[in-house]
Parts: sequence; structure tokens; C-alpha cells
Amino acid sequence: MQRIEIRVDGMSCASCVGRIEKAVMGQRGVAEAQVNLATGKATVEFDQPTTPAMLIDSIKERGTSHGYSRLKFRSSA
Repeated sequence: MQRIEIRVDGMSCASCVGRIEKAVMGQRGVAEAQVNLATGKATVEFDQPTTPAMLIDSIKERGTSHGYSRLKFRSSA
């Protein structure tokens, strides 16, 4: 199991948090996703076949139309 933090700028409300959590949890292999509006970070625990790139892509797909930007990740494995 891996854990990463993804920086997500542009979130402005609880709906943003819910959209991102839903997008990430929709990926196979994701065990847990917690998004923090105050810190602008998503913390995700996942296993194969999911990769960090897949997680970022899922947020980008969901977030582009809602104004999320500057996605960066840091592994905490």
C-alpha cells in the first residue's frame, strides 16, 4: 500500500472536496482518500493497479471544469 499527498489549488468549498474524493475513490486500488480544503491537499492510500499519475489524471478530469489547478504530488510511502 502506498500513500501520497496531492496538492490541489483552487478548491473553494465542501462540494469541491466531495468531487475530488469521489473522483479518486473511483480508481481501482484506492483504499482511502481524504481531501482537506484548508490545506489544499488530498491524501490517498492506494495499491496497484492505480498509480500516482492515474490519481492526478482523475482529479484533472474532474477539476478542470471546476477551477482546480496546480496538481503536484509527494509520496509518503
